[in-house]
Amino acid sequence: MKNFFKNKNTVLILSWLVYYIVLVVFYSNTFNLNSALFRASQIIIIHAALFYINVLILMPHFLDKKKYVLYFILTLSIIISAIALMYFSISIFLYWQDVLPHRKPFGKPEDIELAPLLIRERAKLPGISMRVFRHFSSIVVIILLSIIYKLIMENVIRKRREVNLKNEYLETEMKFLKSQINPHFLFNALNNIYTLVRLKENKAPDMLMRLSNMLRYMLYECNEEFVPIEKEIQYVENYIELQQLKTEYKQNINVNLTISDNSLRVPPLLIIPFIENSFKHSGIEKGGENIVEIELNISKTIFYFKITNSIVDESFSKDKVGGIGLENVKRRLELLYGDSFSIDVKNTKQQYIVVLKINLQ
Repeated sequence: MKNFFKNKNTVLILSWLVYYIVLVVFYSNTFNLNSALFRASQIIIIHAALFYINVLILMPHFLDKKKYVLYFILTLSIIISAIALMYFSISIFLYWQDVLPHRKPFGKPEDIELAPLLIRERAKLPGISMRVFRHFSSIVVIILLSIIYKLIMENVIRKRREVNLKNEYLETEMKFLKSQINPHFLFNALNNIYTLVRLKENKAPDMLMRLSNMLRYMLYECNEEFVPIEKEIQYVENYIELQQLKTEYKQNINVNLTISDNSLRVPPLLIIPFIENSFKHSGIEKGGENIVEIELNISKTIFYFKITNSIVDESFSKDKVGGIGLENVKRRLELLYGDSFSIDVKNTKQQYIVVLKINLQ
């Protein structure tokens, strides 16, 4: 945000500088250089003052609060005052300076002879009226530009605020996801590892290391909005291995992974709620025909995830995904991908199927 305001101020300063140079060149075609510099400086100061008065005072206090009549009256009064001030300052300057064009660096030499006649013409009433109209028109243009500028800045600031709120929401959501670590899973994993240690099983250290890696990933490596897909897959693999400890025989778990590029980045802990839910309700540790099937296919353009599990718990259809709710997962996906994703859920008496598709382009 600081860089944005810094760049904005730089653009404004350059714009006023270019405007000043154009005014100096314009007035140098009629007046001498001193008069041209004075008139350009006079106009740039008045126009800049009106610009910022409108942006910083009139619009916030009157126009934004829908006090349109009062805003119009004040704006018109300031415009009239600015024109009066402009002519008053010119009269003071003319009192001290010779307005005849002794030197016109940007004009033609033959124009010098016409300058006295031009000045006399300007002193006539029609000439004064024309100049007042010209100054009035230029000030109105400045006021309109200030309104456009204010509206653009408010729109940019509003969008940046929305982005910041989105990031804050995602960070809060991420912390919420971390807080949803299934305590039963942790206690069961620790108890199973403890049993392996008591039995002096060789795979106990490996299981303990897997659990340690999972906790480290969830608590420390998920702070980023996106993580490498290989880390997410490693977490899923560790989870499945620890789930296997619930029973002595091999569970009916099928995993099919197709990853075109391991450096692809995905939101952390995106699919684990679905996987936790599938193991919770599949009854897979009881053996038989109970299953959990996981399919993950990721390319640079498409993220495809499908998980299928058997159903032994009749309350499953009313339960929520992974303890955080399917709606919460959807809201997170909406923040990250907008309309570029879809979640399809199919619930039969025998199986529960979830298909998640994300367009990564």
